[in-house]
Amino acid sequence: MEKKSLLAKRIYRYLKTLKKGEVTTYKALAERFGTSARAVGRILAANRDSRVPCYKVIKSNGALGGYNGLLGKSKKELLETEGFRGFVGRCRGKQIRIRR
Repeated sequence: MEKKSLLAKRIYRYLKTLKKGEVTTYKALAERFGTSARAVGRILAANRDSRVPCYKVIKSNGALGGYNGLLGKSKKELLETEGFRGFVGRCRGKQIRIRR
């Protein structure tokens, strides 16, 4: 069984509250949980729970950032199913609602 840190559990729980069409950033998560954006990225990369929508976390400059491909689709494809269109490194085509 995989042991998750308290911080990872808190981040995963928070991500599950994001509604369809909502995204957040590595930086916003870092500020919310008192850590670094890099630490958030490492936590998300280690996630193996397909119920946690890690694909909804983007860079603060609008770039997609990484994704571990847990759901068998790319981050771009998953975000497009939520109405975000035209990703070419940046979010375009829909106003991004970033939840902090």
